[in-house]
Amino acid sequence: MSTPMRRVLGLIILFTLCIAGRASADLDNAAYERFYNRYVGKWKANVAKSRYLVGEPPKEAPSHTYGVIPGRKGIQYNGGAIHLLDGKDHPVSADRPGATITREVLDEFTIVTSIKQNGRVTSRNTFVVSPDGKFGAFVVMNIDERGEPMIRSLVYYEKQ
Repeated sequence: MSTPMRRVLGLIILFTLCIAGRASADLDNAAYERFYNRYVGKWKANVAKSRYLVGEPPKEAPSHTYGVIPGRKGIQYNGGAIHLLDGKDHPVSADRPGATITREVLDEFTIVTSIKQNGRVTSRNTFVVSPDGKFGAFVVMNIDERGEPMIRSLVYYEKQ
């Protein structure tokens, strides 16, 4: 990995740790639209540019699709579940009782997703999208029983 890429990744990790407890931003409509236009679409991981600190890299590059929900501040995740981007807890699905998801838009480049099980945060993932919306970095963190974060991976995604 090149030195400039290491610096960028280091800054993203530092930024992620600094914003871990921050509340959702109240973006004006223009800033939210810029965020939404960058964020929605299909994203595929570039495993070669990613760093996996815990466990092995996936054999097949993961991908995610964030679909548009007309008239609502939300997305359709991978063609299924609706996730509102309001910073509030919502059930993950009927087959995961006690599990909730929160998606917080922090600014026009950053979204934090928290997963809770029975009220306790178990993971917090931060996705920072480039200004041109063509790539992004996804910091994946687990949160242990004491509330301590552990970064599992930094995954570089490219918009398809």
